[in-house]
Amino acid sequence: MPLDTSWFVLDFQDYKSENAQLEELLFAERELSKSYEARIKQLQQDLSVSKNDVTRVESNMAEALAIKNSEIEALALREEQASAKRRAEEKHAAHNASKMVCFHGKGSGIRTKSSRGVYSSCKNPGAIDHDASVFAEVVDFLQGENTNSCHDVNAFESRFICLPLISWS
Repeated sequence: MPLDTSWFVLDFQDYKSENAQLEELLFAERELSKSYEARIKQLQQDLSVSKNDVTRVESNMAEALAIKNSEIEALALREEQASAKRRAEEKHAAHNASKMVCFHGKGSGIRTKSSRGVYSSCKNPGAIDHDASVFAEVVDFLQGENTNSCHDVNAFESRFICLPLISWS
């Protein structure tokens, strides 16, 4: 039996050696696992901080976007109001021009055409821009005619200085 016990002792020592190696590996694995767990916790904390930063940045961007949108809406409203005011002024000027033509008695045909133009402008607001450009051309023409008439009157007055002057006002 001594042979059997020596074999048993050798097996026991082998098992004991393997057990020590396994305990060292287990200890190393536990340390590595603790290291990984600490790293995971740190990454989770970093992720939480990053999520908070992203939420804050998104909130700031949404606020800035809302401010810009309100500025754009205010600008569009001011532009729309200015356009409406300009159209109203042009319509009023066209109406006054037609009244002036009628007042000065340039003929019933012109009176009829001007009143038709005013009424059609009222019915079709889209035509106001076209009417305004035509009106601007008419005003330019009339201003030129007025300037020419003033020059003619001045020339006439200078020729006949001795005659009594007629007031045109």
